[in-house]
Amino acid sequence: MAVARDPIWHGGSLAPLLLACDLGDMTDIRRLVAGGADVNLPHLPNRAHGQQSRTAHATGSPAFNAGVTPLMCACRSGHIEVARTLVEELGADISAQDMERWNALHYACFSGHADVAHLLVSHGCPQNLITKFEKATPEGFARHRRFAAACEACGRLDPPPLLTEDETLAAFTKCEEKRACGERAGAPLLHRYELSPCAWAVLKGFLADRGAEDVHLTAFDILTQRQVNIRWCSDHPRHIAEVAALRLQGRTVLRASSVAAIQHFAVLPAEDAPEQCSGDSGTGVSKKEKRWRAVDAPNEPS
Repeated sequence: MAVARDPIWHGGSLAPLLLACDLGDMTDIRRLVAGGADVNLPHLPNRAHGQQSRTAHATGSPAFNAGVTPLMCACRSGHIEVARTLVEELGADISAQDMERWNALHYACFSGHADVAHLLVSHGCPQNLITKFEKATPEGFARHRRFAAACEACGRLDPPPLLTEDETLAAFTKCEEKRACGERAGAPLLHRYELSPCAWAVLKGFLADRGAEDVHLTAFDILTQRQVNIRWCSDHPRHIAEVAALRLQGRTVLRASSVAAIQHFAVLPAEDAPEQCSGDSGTGVSKKEKRWRAVDAPNEPS
């Protein structure tokens, strides 16, 4: 049975510059800034989650955290050239904090973007800022998620320990609990992507199998009102290498980020999607449709 859409996740205001930075659209970014867009404008709170969600000015889109800036959006999605342009040319405040006391470096380290973290550190982004709830520094996020390269970018040369078997199992179990809760509540994936029952089943299988095989999910992006292809994997170094390979091919990677130490995703335009689930009854997927292999790299057709 289909889950009803919860209207709280739909609508809400969003500054166009925030979305352009999130998607890495440099042409749109320059156009918007030239037209007077504030490069440091923070996102408003929203009614669905986070800080000040019960206040009168909680009118923002729930897809972004309250107080995020364009620079934070670019850093979270791994758009290093956008981040560089914002910092070096357009006057972005590298020390800005969102309402949970995350700065741009927190977002880069949380998402495992070592190159972005290195850029921010080289420009003096504060490394000792402690978040409101997690009580974490940027490097603390990277270390907790076992992102060794991001730790190194922050000056921590000893690599974080690998996840133990028990830690890995606990991580997949926790992620499945969150996934199931979101599906039951009718919440979109990652606060913005609507999935069919078939796609939810594929993600459930990925977690049940502890990320043994990568999967592709076709989703509807509430913010852009477009179909997208989400590539989901459990291996962070391979995820980073795949995203780099796609960009070297000139392919568009709208976003690349991490949900946890064992869940990493890249969002591509819908034309990069493989064959879709044909049955959308919500009862599962066929053997043929159960798994989609990740891109094999350079020779995959556009």
